[in-house]
Amino acid sequence: MRRTVSDTPRSAVRPYPPPRTMATDFFQTIEYPASKLDVINVAVERGAPQELVEALQRSRRERFENRREVEVALATQPRER
Repeated sequence: MRRTVSDTPRSAVRPYPPPRTMATDFFQTIEYPASKLDVINVAVERGAPQELVEALQRSRRERFENRREVEVALATQPRER
């Protein structure tokens, strides 16, 4: 039987790219403080979308003291067009 979006469970449908609030789920278990490179490496290892990795790469911050600082850096990062 062929499945359509309408009969796919709602929990199985994920938006792409993920909202930035969901994106920070990639950083829950990082041991802070962490360098920007460490945060990027964890994002890549956990399969973060390329858009998220690129946003981190564009960040001017070189070190994050906690997850909130990562969230703020992502929220204030302009998206590429």
